[in-house]
Amino acid sequence: MKKQLTTEEELLKAKLENVDFAFQEGHWAEMQQLIGKRSFFSKYGTLTKAAVGFIVIAAAVYLMQADDENKKAEVVSINSTTTAETKLDSESIVEEKTAVEFKSEPELGENKTEISISEKATKQSENSNKNDLAVKAGPTDSKQTKTDKTAVNKEPKSLDESKIVSSTIQVEELTVVGDVCFGNKIQVKAALSKPLTNKQKVQWTVNGKVRNTTTPTLELELTDAGIYNIEAGVNSNIADNYKSEKISFTVNEAQNLDFTYRDNEDPFHDLEASFEATPLGLSNYKWTVNGTEQKFTERTPKIVFEKRGIYDIELSHTDAEGCLSKISKPINVDVDFDPLAPNAFTPNGDGINDDFMPQAFTIRDDHFHLSIYDLNGGVIFHSKSTSEPWNGRRNNSGEIMSKGNYVWKVIIENNESIKKSFTGRVKIMDFD
Repeated sequence: MKKQLTTEEELLKAKLENVDFAFQEGHWAEMQQLIGKRSFFSKYGTLTKAAVGFIVIAAAVYLMQADDENKKAEVVSINSTTTAETKLDSESIVEEKTAVEFKSEPELGENKTEISISEKATKQSENSNKNDLAVKAGPTDSKQTKTDKTAVNKEPKSLDESKIVSSTIQVEELTVVGDVCFGNKIQVKAALSKPLTNKQKVQWTVNGKVRNTTTPTLELELTDAGIYNIEAGVNSNIADNYKSEKISFTVNEAQNLDFTYRDNEDPFHDLEASFEATPLGLSNYKWTVNGTEQKFTERTPKIVFEKRGIYDIELSHTDAEGCLSKISKPINVDVDFDPLAPNAFTPNGDGINDDFMPQAFTIRDDHFHLSIYDLNGGVIFHSKSTSEPWNGRRNNSGEIMSKGNYVWKVIIENNESIKKSFTGRVKIMDFD
């Protein structure tokens, strides 16, 4: 027959039942028997026993709640929940709910079994503190190390800013290769912090127009005069690390070169042409004849040619910025002076075409000498004045020479002692 519980024991039982410990019904019956056999509680009064029981239970509940709150706060502070930590917490919670440890040592006798509620609560508090320290300090065994690795793998990936900066290709300098002149083709080269990858390109902005190249070189033809603003950078998804370089230069309009020429008709400079270059005010003109550069650099030169014919003349000019302008034209050089010598005459005294004189020399003020030769080279007539023509006779006296062809030669000399000779044939016609 079971012993009936006292009022204090009933109160203690009710409190323990509310705590929801994980134990079997048989354990409760065993505990009732053990409590009945012990004389520990019999020493104290009913109120004392109830007060002690209430204090113990309240302490156990308080410790469990405090430990639970501490663990929740720790989870929030580290901001990382892992599968292993969840398992660890659940095991700890199960242990916290079990506030009473039943110790059974049959070999020592039933009197050695006791309820150690306060002692268990104290151990649970110490274990909780150790767990907290383990979480904060890091893994102390293989199980905890595995748990931490799982947590690291589940953290969101982030970019290492130092690696981003080092991996971003930046334009460090821009240089221009070639003469910055109107109509020229130049190159703009970008010095990069590292070589481009297969998918990266250099983005160029030229006066607001964008183009991309797979190499750090931009080919540019200067078809417009004015200011060129060029910016270059490597395409990047990291806007904060995008670094571009700029360069500016001015292209002046090309000189509109041209020239005119006049083929001289002066008998002393008949194979000479006079040139005049435009625009005015330039210096260091360069003239080229059939690909041969001449030594003179003036704006109005005179060029003497070896013989009549067509020649290719090129005029070029280089300005202070090193920009070259040029123009080329063909010209025709001919013998323009015509002696105006008749090819026949009739020296019969009728007053019509009775003598011979090249008429072009009569209007010139040069030293003049006319000679008439037969076909054998014999001299027939000499004259040093354009007012003394040949009348068809030997030395202009005696009988008229026989009909036929004769050779004439004129030598003129100017005030610069330059001589020029002209030859031709003239025929004495039948005047009967």
